[in-house]
Amino acid sequence: MLKCKKCGAELAEGQRACLECGEVTAAGGKFDYGEEKRFELTRNHIIAAIGIVLVIIIVLVARGLQTVPPEKVASEWFDALSQRQLRRAKNYVTPKFEQDLASKMMDLRAMSDECYNDVVSNNAKFKVSRPSFDNPSNPKTANITISLIYPSGELGRTITIKMLKEGRRWRVDGLM
Repeated sequence: MLKCKKCGAELAEGQRACLECGEVTAAGGKFDYGEEKRFELTRNHIIAAIGIVLVIIIVLVARGLQTVPPEKVASEWFDALSQRQLRRAKNYVTPKFEQDLASKMMDLRAMSDECYNDVVSNNAKFKVSRPSFDNPSNPKTANITISLIYPSGELGRTITIKMLKEGRRWRVDGLM
């Protein structure tokens, strides 16, 4: 049985007011806002929190161990070049690639201008081929061909790039 909070008299189930003192009960619509119920951490809360933390850790580890395929890296690199996003494009190349460009009196900006003219000005679409690896079981390098195709279906030009695997990342290492 419930008791009245004001006088302590016993209350029947669903009784809206105390018969002794007239105090309105919770069934009558009174809620004691002054009293705050403290949050108590239960065993189920702890198990749920540990489960959430474990799932987050597993997702982060799996994401960190993931290797992006070289054809996707080549596609993103060429897309960055054709949109003149040089900082993004620079993330996909090795320092050796930049030095090779400099020795040919060229840089990423000049390459970007050429790609921009082909893709944006001429409405060409680019297609990235499947990679050919040096060693299929444990690849360290891959050759990929990027083909520019004009709206008429005519093949514009092809660019063959050499990709190098550095740790778990594939990067553009040279033009062929």
